[in-house]
Amino acid sequence: MWVGLQSAAEFWHRNPGPGTQGASVNADTLAPLMPASGPRTGSCEETRSTEQVKKLFEGNSVEEILEKLQKDQSAFAQKQVETLLKMSPTSLKLTFKQMQMGASLSLQEVLVMEYRLTQACMKGHDFYEGVRAVIIDKDQSPKWKPATLAEVSEQFVEECFASLGDKDLKL
Repeated sequence: MWVGLQSAAEFWHRNPGPGTQGASVNADTLAPLMPASGPRTGSCEETRSTEQVKKLFEGNSVEEILEKLQKDQSAFAQKQVETLLKMSPTSLKLTFKQMQMGASLSLQEVLVMEYRLTQACMKGHDFYEGVRAVIIDKDQSPKWKPATLAEVSEQFVEECFASLGDKDLKL
């Protein structure tokens, strides 16, 4: 991930877009966003092939992916389970659907979808709870609502992707 961010920052620095003149993003400006350990190389046990990762993360639902990870006894899979279980169940389901849908959308359609999701998340509880737990109180103990994946209804997820009518993003 670090290498990808660093490469993106270097590209942006060499090819600034409109309104970005004078802005500087490079490895030094990204450093505060990265883990203290810097780029991850991982031991042989931690490092997984692309094919192994793909098999673990292929699924028709977040629940199915979590089940695969929980069945896999590798340190890699168990670390993924530990990380995912800390995340907002709502955000996990929204992100899963977003990735599924986004793969077949045009850039314009993706931007509209992203805008709809930002509006839905700002109306919800979990964004503010995550900010509270990580940035304000720094207790690292968010209280997600709903608290489990099973409690996040498919209807709610669908509503987050629905048109906002006249308030939809216009491109």
